[in-house]
Amino acid sequence: MRSKLADLETGFKQYQKAVAEILGNMQRLVNAKRATRDIFNDSETLLKSADALDEGYGGEVAARQVNYAVMAGASLLALLMLLTGAVTGAAVVCVLLRRRYLAVEQDFDGVSARLSEVSAQFAATRSPTQCQATEGLGLM
Repeated sequence: MRSKLADLETGFKQYQKAVAEILGNMQRLVNAKRATRDIFNDSETLLKSADALDEGYGGEVAARQVNYAVMAGASLLALLMLLTGAVTGAAVVCVLLRRRYLAVEQDFDGVSARLSEVSAQFAATRSPTQCQATEGLGLM
């Protein structure tokens, strides 16, 4: 019976050694299981945060596209206004210059006519001898 007891004790020592190793590693196993559970539980929160971040970036990109479209439209409008203003301005300047030219031409015609009248009156009031004398001096 002693031999049987010795065999059982030898078998139990191997079993006890295996149980001690398992119990020694139990804390690491518990920690690993806890970490796995925490990762699983936190993954949902992390996924929601990532989705919110993606939506936020999507909104920013959409807003930037709207900003770019508005800037492009405003630039085209400004260019159109500049070109229209340049053409209109040139046309207005041409019209004003033409009016001024016509006014100066009328003034010149008026001055010319008045000069002819004064010359005729001056010639009529002078005697022929006075006219010859002033012509010789270069006054007429």
